[in-house]
Amino acid sequence: MVRRRQALVLLGPAMLLACAGQSEEGVMPQGSKDAGPDSPTVISDSGVFPSTDGGPCKQGAVGACYSGLPSHQNVGECKDGTTTCEGGKWGPCVGDTLPGVEVCNEKDDDCDGITDETCACVDGKSRPCYSGPAGTEGNGPCAGGTQNCTGGSWETLCIGEVTPGSESCNGIDDDCDGTKDDGNPGGGAKCSTGQPGVCSAGSMTCTSGKLSCEPLTPASGEKCNLLDDDCDDSCDEGAGCRVGVHRSWSGSVGAHLYTTNLGEAQSGGYTLEFQNFYYLYSASQPGMAKFYRCIKTNGKPFYTTSSACEGGGTNHSTLGYIGSASTGCDSTPLYRLYASSSGNHFYTPSTSERDYAVTIGYKYESIAGYVWKQP
Repeated sequence: MVRRRQALVLLGPAMLLACAGQSEEGVMPQGSKDAGPDSPTVISDSGVFPSTDGGPCKQGAVGACYSGLPSHQNVGECKDGTTTCEGGKWGPCVGDTLPGVEVCNEKDDDCDGITDETCACVDGKSRPCYSGPAGTEGNGPCAGGTQNCTGGSWETLCIGEVTPGSESCNGIDDDCDGTKDDGNPGGGAKCSTGQPGVCSAGSMTCTSGKLSCEPLTPASGEKCNLLDDDCDDSCDEGAGCRVGVHRSWSGSVGAHLYTTNLGEAQSGGYTLEFQNFYYLYSASQPGMAKFYRCIKTNGKPFYTTSSACEGGGTNHSTLGYIGSASTGCDSTPLYRLYASSSGNHFYTPSTSERDYAVTIGYKYESIAGYVWKQP
């Protein structure tokens, strides 16, 4: 049978005598002839410390003892206890600390000379952590947290960290890439800006942390394209697209003359009534037609989009380009009237003048086309 040995040191009134059961060369075996009645020796499994000569120990003597393996004695957390002589016999070893299960506490609990050998970390400790993509920590709301050690391992949860989220239109760098509101978050839907012209059609756009309807086409200088490019609720104005048509009257001819030539409007017996009475385009645009001056057989002019002069005259020249109902661009109807008594055609963009002409014998025929009231 293998004996478990305990070391013992006898404590006298003034001093600790010697290491338990050891000579200078090592452990002193039972029955050593060098040991006296009060000398420390090796305890047996029964817990009795017999003296080497068979005599009892001294009553009340106290010795240091250890009931574990000698290789563990006073290693790490393993510590000696004490034994007291009662009735000539050594009592049990009290208060010694034997090896325990190694836990992660920066102590050598199993007394093998190695501290926390199975631990990745020390229980109760914490460390900084961040599980977001590299380069995002510290941008926007993204911040690191704390990771705790439990059972010798770092917990997977990083407490308090903030990782990148989806970008929202809020003036915050939600995805922590260093740019606020990038990618027009929440935007892209079609909308109406409430502005005129090309600025009317818009798209929802994230600007300064808020979604707003912004023009798909921003305002620019006017061009000859039937569009309100500068978004001022007027179309093609001031872009040099149009030419003014003057109106004159000749009593000798008994007819009105409409011409873009101011000199012609004031010659040949014609008297100028209105300079730039209305405007036509000088070049064709979508939805427009040439507006011809025709001379009837009675020598009086009339104006039409028919290059054949409606079969009732000779094509004299092109006055300009007149719009249709679909042309838009601030156009207005040009009314055509005819007085059978004089054989004279009359044109006006004014509804009041049209109505007055009817009261004096003119017959309203149609809308000749669409013209403009400003250059």
